[in-house]
Amino acid sequence: MALKLRPTGLGSGIDKDRPDYTVVTGEWEVGRVYETRGGPDNLRWFWSMTVNGPMTRSDRVATLEEARRSFRKAGTPGRRGQSWRR
Repeated sequence: MALKLRPTGLGSGIDKDRPDYTVVTGEWEVGRVYETRGGPDNLRWFWSMTVNGPMTRSDRVATLEEARRSFRKAGTPGRRGQSWRR
């Protein structure tokens, strides 16, 4: 099933224009991807996969596209012996 990004709508004040997405597949929310404030450019985006419990897999990367690739790769068979796709 395809992964899709949906805006969370959680931002307010100075963060309201910052990209922040819930990652969904079908009707399931399986993670989150958002742009962080500050820090080096190569760690601008944070992603986390929460399908198997809170913060089971996560990382910080340079771009939204890299976050999407990393998220997808973390959920494929062979990573840490399990797949989040069941």
